Amino acid sequence: MENKEETAPQNKEVAAHQKLEFEPTPESTQIIKKYLHLLNNISKILTTQENLTGKKTNEFSISTPTENETITYITSLEENTASLNIRKIIQKSGQEDEKHHLNFNLKSPKKNLIVTIDNFKLYEEEVDLTDASKALNVTNKFSKFEFLYREELSKLEDELEEKEKKKQTKVFSTIFHQF
Repeated sequence: MENKEETAPQNKEVAAHQKLEFEPTPESTQIIKKYLHLLNNISKILTTQENLTGKKTNEFSISTPTENETITYITSLEENTASLNIRKIIQKSGQEDEKHHLNFNLKSPKKNLIVTIDNFKLYEEEVDLTDASKALNVTNKFSKFEFLYREELSKLEDELEEKEKKKQTKVFSTIFHQF
């Protein structure tokens, strides 16, 4: 049996590697720093999800059902890049699904963030440096997803903790019965 103490160094090593992977440079702009922070949170979700399921994946989904519709965000991180894809699917009863694709792509080593929606370029940092409203819109979108991802990470961590407790209880129960 592998316990928490044995997996902790592995998790710390993975987290340290991910932190270096998405670490801002001193010349990074505020928007790129926020983006890299968002990528780090996504990496944490993916790592926690892997620890929970035992399966490595580069995507996860979050659904928010309401009375009339369900909105699902499918987030995927392209391996070995700083490219983030978010697909939004709106399901309304009796209607065809509405789908959109949001992409954040960091070009020229951590210096130029490009944002597209449904393949239409909304924001390019090097071009739109003086347009404060575009930067604010991107920052607001980061805040929205930061909130969603923080909630998802908390939920996954609770599930993982519960799984570990059940596993430990089962082991000690077996030992107790054999005692």
